[in-house]
Amino acid sequence: MPDASFAGQQETFLNVQGFDAVLVAVKHVFASLFNDRAISYRVHQGYDHRGVALSAGVQRMVRSDLASSGVMFSIDTESGFDQVVFITSAWGLGEMVVQGAVNPDEFYVHKSTLAAGRPAIVRRTMGSKKSAWSTPRLRNTVSK
Repeated sequence: MPDASFAGQQETFLNVQGFDAVLVAVKHVFASLFNDRAISYRVHQGYDHRGVALSAGVQRMVRSDLASSGVMFSIDTESGFDQVVFITSAWGLGEMVVQGAVNPDEFYVHKSTLAAGRPAIVRRTMGSKKSAWSTPRLRNTVSK
C-alpha cells in the first residue's frame, strides 16, 4: 500500500498516565483500525480490510506550552519522492496539526544530505502562529 498515507485514520490518545491506562489506550488504538473513518478510507482506496496492519507508539509527553510538535512522513506526501522527509509542526500539541486545524510550519529534509552531516533542509514554509493546543492542566487552545 505504498500509495496510501492512512494519515489521521486511527485514534490518538494524549496525556495517558499509568501502565493500565496506557494498555487500555493501546487497545483503543488497535480497535480504531475498524472505526467508520478507517473503513471508509480503505473502501474508497480499494484496500482489503484483512490486508492492513497497525502498530501503536507510546512516548513521553513534552511541555506543550514550551515546545512544538507535529507529524513526520518518510516521503514527500504530494509527489511520493522518497529521498526527503516531510515534517509539519506547530506550537503546542500535534493534535492541531493532525486535525488540520492550524496552518503548520513545513520542512522538507533531504535524507542523504542529513546523513552526511550537512545542512539538509531543502524547503521551509512557515505557517500561521494564531493558535496552539495544550493540555487542560497547562493551558487551553489559544487563538490570537
